[in-house]
Amino acid sequence: WYGKVNTDHPHMLKFNGSYTVGGFTTGIDYLFMTGSAWAAQMEVADEIPGSGSNYQYPYYEKKGTRRMPSYSRLDVHFAYQFNFKLWQAMSLTLNADIFNALNLRSPLNGASLGVDNLIGFGHYDTTATPGSQAYTDYVTTHAPAMEAAYSTFGQYTNITMQRSYYFGAALKF
Repeated sequence: WYGKVNTDHPHMLKFNGSYTVGGFTTGIDYLFMTGSAWAAQMEVADEIPGSGSNYQYPYYEKKGTRRMPSYSRLDVHFAYQFNFKLWQAMSLTLNADIFNALNLRSPLNGASLGVDNLIGFGHYDTTATPGSQAYTDYVTTHAPAMEAAYSTFGQYTNITMQRSYYFGAALKF
């Protein structure tokens, strides 16, 4: 089963920059990318003797058949540095950061897929003996037959955090 992998993002735009005037600094970090590719998989009882596994998870359709929604994130940074002299040169910097400033809750595709891609439970509709070459040939060229559909199929499992704030201070002496 060939097709697009789940890290496929056909379009990606990144922008970051900062600007300092006097003691005031502002910066932004923006990322936009099209959604990652994914495909339905089926949970199938492993009938191959001695395989050491209870289930297999073959693709129910060609890899990359579906695509998650696009992802967009904007982070903003503000800082002001106060310079003063007591017994030596000192500075106090106050920081404020806004992460996910647009508050867009997008599905993620990180270590896990980010979407429940198990479409259901099924079996291979063949009379070949599990473990035989005929069985192997069949399961590598045919999708399994579905017995029961899962109600959570296509639901997002990994979503970006909502807008968050960070405030900080740094004293240099």
